[in-house]
Amino acid sequence: MRTTLNDNQRRLAGDWLPFLRWLPHYRRADLPGDLLAGLTIALLLIPQSMAYALLAGLPPVVGLYASILPVIVYGLLTSGRVLTVGPTAITSVMVLDSLQHLAATQTPTYITLALTLALLLGLVYLIMGILRLGFIVNLLSQPVLSAYINAAAIIIILSQVQSLLGISVERTPYPYELFLRVAAGIPELNPAALLIGGGSMALLIVYRRWLGDLLARLGFGPTLRFTLTRSGPLTVVILSTIIVYAGQLHETAGVQVIGAIPAGLPALQVGPFDFSHLDSLLFGAVAIAFVGFMEGISTAKSLASRTRDRIQANQELIAMGAANVASAVSGGFPVTTSISRSAVNHAAGARTGLSSVIAASMLGVTVLFFTPLLYYLPQTALAAIIITSVVNLIDFKAFRQLWRFSHAETLPFIVTFGSVFIFSIEGGIIAGVLIAALLHLYRTTRPHITTLGRIPNTEYYRERRRHEVEPHPHMLIIRVDESLYFANVQYLENYLRAAIADNPEITALIIVGSAVNSIDASALQILTSLIHEFHEYGVEIYLTEMKVGVLRKLERVQFLAQIGPERVFTSTHEAVQHVERQTFVNNSSRLS
Repeated sequence: MRTTLNDNQRRLAGDWLPFLRWLPHYRRADLPGDLLAGLTIALLLIPQSMAYALLAGLPPVVGLYASILPVIVYGLLTSGRVLTVGPTAITSVMVLDSLQHLAATQTPTYITLALTLALLLGLVYLIMGILRLGFIVNLLSQPVLSAYINAAAIIIILSQVQSLLGISVERTPYPYELFLRVAAGIPELNPAALLIGGGSMALLIVYRRWLGDLLARLGFGPTLRFTLTRSGPLTVVILSTIIVYAGQLHETAGVQVIGAIPAGLPALQVGPFDFSHLDSLLFGAVAIAFVGFMEGISTAKSLASRTRDRIQANQELIAMGAANVASAVSGGFPVTTSISRSAVNHAAGARTGLSSVIAASMLGVTVLFFTPLLYYLPQTALAAIIITSVVNLIDFKAFRQLWRFSHAETLPFIVTFGSVFIFSIEGGIIAGVLIAALLHLYRTTRPHITTLGRIPNTEYYRERRRHEVEPHPHMLIIRVDESLYFANVQYLENYLRAAIADNPEITALIIVGSAVNSIDASALQILTSLIHEFHEYGVEIYLTEMKVGVLRKLERVQFLAQIGPERVFTSTHEAVQHVERQTFVNNSSRLS
């Protein structure tokens, strides 16, 4: 008994603290893969974290801080062995959208608001995870998410063009205004900044597309080849910094650099936080939570199919919540699961969450010893890193597929995409969710109803408009392909009334309920009144193929007793045979 109890306790502890499953039994054979993956992730995370912090309107060091403790915490708590968090482009632009109307970017007030937003985001995730509310993300449909990611990627690129060109543009929460301001500032571009930024982009493209093949021809092994091809962003950081320092281009050519970055690990402290704009911050936290978790869980499931991990959605919420709380108390800003870095982590051979711990440790070493070397890092190089990272997020194949599949499905995509540009990122999400919800309600209020007929010489019943079926002049057989509740039963009632009015010869109505999973009180009341009303017209209603759970509910409320158990059948063919026999008996009685 005690052994069973201890096993249950260990299993429960492993569910809440997944690292207890692998850390005590860590295998030496897993270490090379975790080391290589950790190194590779660090090579990506060092430049990306600084770039995404600037994108969010924060100093670059905040991005570095957000890539240390949060990455460790998530690596220990995630249910997916190769998943990793940190600053991401989409989250960063959402942070900017949430905060830029509350304070000026790069200011102490703005940084405090970013800490507060990270704390609120962490609490939202934790509450959702503890209450097992992972299913709530289903409210954000795939067309809405796809449209949002496409629009956000375009906005991110647009926001970085100014740094790439070396021009100064006043920030605005409205994307269309940003486009106009960037276009107006093009005549004032800085040639040196453009050359460095353009060269950085070209180098990143070479690393991504051609370096792997070149290294293979030169005889490099797959492991070294993989690591080198992922070091493009770090190479850009090193080379662009050397170029600016050597030519003192920040003084002679006006190239903007990130400047001094404080050395040392972030202090762990609770606060300072600013809750004076709690409503705006909480709204932003919920929006980031929805988008971040939906992106993260889709990535987790995709990678889990390769690693054979069992992804627990609610545990992922807890892990992301803990990571954001850790970010809030260590000087960071909101973090979410990174699609690209998680994929790289898996491809690099990560076996456990130790790869995240190793990557974060390397970030810690960078913050301790190497931040003075980043003084001359040009902002145009970071803009190039961001642009080349997010350009792959632009994918309109999803829209074309939606259009081919269903024109109605494209409506949430179009509304979300347009609203993001016209209003704001958060406004686009709200508009998309609302239009998707309205579309869903419209569909559920108009349940699919099909008229059936028997295929000759069989006991099978199919749609009359698609198959050659036998005529049943005195009988109407319909199948309702939806659960019945207060919002859609009126549609069914109108359909039945119209069918009976248009076909006065009908004496039997057979309702096939194979797709009806539930019936609420409103639907039950209307069905009861229809049975009595149609009986007065000489039309009898029969039920067939109803689910067991639905029949039990109907039995509890005496519905079956009212219509008579002889009017309920397990198969449509039995109901048809019964009606045919009853019709024959009635006709014989009239003839006699």
